[in-house]
Amino acid sequence: MSQEGMRFPTNVPLEHLLVPRNRNKAKISRSQNSFILYRKDLKVEIQRQNPNASLGDISKIISEKWKNESTEKRNFFTVLSRISFLIHDELSGVKGNTNQLNNEDASSSEKEKEPWRHSASTPQMVLWPTELQEISSLHTQDSFYLQPTGIEHHSPI
Repeated sequence: MSQEGMRFPTNVPLEHLLVPRNRNKAKISRSQNSFILYRKDLKVEIQRQNPNASLGDISKIISEKWKNESTEKRNFFTVLSRISFLIHDELSGVKGNTNQLNNEDASSSEKEKEPWRHSASTPQMVLWPTELQEISSLHTQDSFYLQPTGIEHHSPI
């Protein structure tokens, strides 16, 4: 990967793409995986290009495009899915378990078995806007790139 990273524009603003759907308030949905985020992002473009296409047709087109996508772009959506997982946990108050509304019921032995679910993690890659700006000011044509983390990469400044 080059020093400047790889650019992948999204069709949907990241703040809309990464926020989980909340259909049923009683049961918390799972966090979105890389394909779901890819589908959510690409669906807008496919619908724009094919306004009369059925959801089944759109799904087939997206599935075929996903299979033929570059490793770098698939990895981009994998990183987004990990960010989405953190957002999901933060918004739902559930750490890793999607079937309970809060994690106060989790026994201490469960926490000991899976300590990674109850600790902070250090990302291996970060997602920087191509220009320094607030995320809320980003538009659909803005793009992001993956940047390796390390002591020298903790800040874009």
